[in-house]
Amino acid sequence: FASDVMTGTVLRRLHGAHTARVNAVACNFNASVLVSGSYDGTVKCWDNKSSNSEPIQTLTDATDSVTSVIVHGQHEIISASVDGSVRTY
Repeated sequence: FASDVMTGTVLRRLHGAHTARVNAVACNFNASVLVSGSYDGTVKCWDNKSSNSEPIQTLTDATDSVTSVIVHGQHEIISASVDGSVRTY
């Protein structure tokens, strides 16, 4: 789920979520896309502007836990994982 950090109020429940703990979350500059990385080795992308609660994309290249994600510019995602790789999408 996505929540307001100031109030703790749940803003949105996301479905098709990770199968393990989420390690990292990032948004693009206007918060229209949310990106999450997890112990399950996936990076998931969510459309914050639509009412769809399913991920718009799942990236499965990592062979171990994803430890960090950032969104650079509007369209580039960079992730790092325990398998020693830094990936750009």
